[in-house]
Amino acid sequence: MRSSGFLPPTLENAMTGEPEKSLIFYWRDPPTKVTEPLSVIPMNALEPNGQNKLLLVGRWYETDIQFSVGTPVLNDDGTQQSWISEKVVYEGKIKINEPMFFSLTIPEDTARVCLFMKRPWDVSWFTWSITDQAPFYVSGDTFLTGGS
Repeated sequence: MRSSGFLPPTLENAMTGEPEKSLIFYWRDPPTKVTEPLSVIPMNALEPNGQNKLLLVGRWYETDIQFSVGTPVLNDDGTQQSWISEKVVYEGKIKINEPMFFSLTIPEDTARVCLFMKRPWDVSWFTWSITDQAPFYVSGDTFLTGGS
């Protein structure tokens, strides 16, 4: 089992049901009891005057991450087919057990920002639109996993 050592107990408890191959733990607007002990971690502003706080924690290998502003291309059933990037607003790596904060405004409909993730040996990116629109709506504890 992965150790989370320095993470607050409330965050460790939220991650207890984590799938084995999750790349990132994703928590939208976590409660103060989680964010307060992590308050020394700088906020990465993805959009000016962002209304929401997004907490990411790296969970399985160092993972490349990228946030891109753009437009989703959807399938007929509403799932995302692809993402048309207009501008990369953040690019970096997230280490195992590393918490990172991002601020943006999460829309209720069409996403404006997409999270891209990939492990060092992967060729393609795993994508997650940042929106409250199904199937990307996040409630409760969420783990983002790549392909097999």
